[in-house]
Amino acid sequence: MSWQIIARKEVQDAARSRVLHALTGAMVLIALALMGVYVGAPRLFGTPASNLTFQNFVASLGPASAFVPILAAMLGYKAIVGERESGSLALLLSQPHSRDDVVIGKFVGRAVVLAVPIALAFAAGFGVVAVAFDAYSIAGYVGFLGALLLVGIAYVAIAIAVSASTGSTTKAAAGVLAYYLVFKWLWGALVLATNAVRARLATGEWVVQIGGFPEWVSVMFMLSPHNAYQIVLRDVVLTEYSVWYAEPYMTAWTGGVVLALWTVGALTIGLWRFDAVDL
Repeated sequence: MSWQIIARKEVQDAARSRVLHALTGAMVLIALALMGVYVGAPRLFGTPASNLTFQNFVASLGPASAFVPILAAMLGYKAIVGERESGSLALLLSQPHSRDDVVIGKFVGRAVVLAVPIALAFAAGFGVVAVAFDAYSIAGYVGFLGALLLVGIAYVAIAIAVSASTGSTTKAAAGVLAYYLVFKWLWGALVLATNAVRARLATGEWVVQIGGFPEWVSVMFMLSPHNAYQIVLRDVVLTEYSVWYAEPYMTAWTGGVVLALWTVGALTIGLWRFDAVDL
């Protein structure tokens, strides 16, 4: 079990990296900027102060949920294929490390590298929460941070799996980008289009269905890691927000399970593909 050695080296290399320092600073600045804009909204935009609730505050941090997966993908997509192209992967595997150790060690190390800046950024932001709001939920804030970390770690696993499955950094970048675009922006449309085709085949007519979807549509919808993140967030923080996908089984637990399955599933495929590739 030498994956720990590889993971430790990943973290140590990152700790000496100016990129990580810049990343940490950027995350802190983005978090504080979002919080500052929200808290200053009454003066900046004339927003009624009564709208400044803790739930609205967390909802306003939505851009972070789009930024964190991008950050995770950037951290992971070159992790293995980059060393493969440079030739250093052969040197790494000449030491007493198996291919499984490489994949798992890279994943754990890069997940830590992602989690530390996010935790520091939003821990700093908690001071704003404590000052700005008379009523807030520490458990809710921790739940928000946990959901953000879960979706970020899932994306690290996906990027590592793609990196282990390809022989080109360009292909790895394209693969991770395609995955992000499909599951972030196109997934809902694809599911609804599939439902429309099913209705066409069953009734002979094209029907644009709004609400009252079959059960499988809701299940397919929640399989996107981004939607799973939103489900966790709604269940632990945004409890007063109404959404069309509020099925009884869409809870923080099931959303968390979906994100965990993406992490484990992606790593399993990455291990399988990396074991099969001829280096």
